[in-house]
Order: sequence, then C-alpha cells, then structure tokens
Amino acid sequence: MDQAENFPTKVTRATFENAASVYGMLLTTECVITEVKKTNQPCQWAVECRE
Repeated sequence: MDQAENFPTKVTRATFENAASVYGMLLTTECVITEVKKTNQPCQWAVECRE
C-alpha cells in the first residue's frame, strides 16, 4: 500500500478521535463559559413583550 493512499485515512481517523474527545469532555463538564457579544439594538421580541 502506498503511503500517499494511507494518509487520508489517518487524517480522518485522527479527526474523529479528536471530535469524540472534545464531545466527551463537553458532556462531562457541568458548565461551559462563552463570550456573548453585546449589541445596542434591543431584540424585537423583547420590545413587543414590554407593550
């Protein structure tokens, strides 16, 4: 088997292993911290609920 033919298989396998690792870590984590961008424009549904 040529090494060039084997390379995409290794890349695909490593990609799935890394994705499974991250997914497993997120499942066992009790919270995830993200950054929410603040906007100056009010949400339309919030404006309608106030009325």
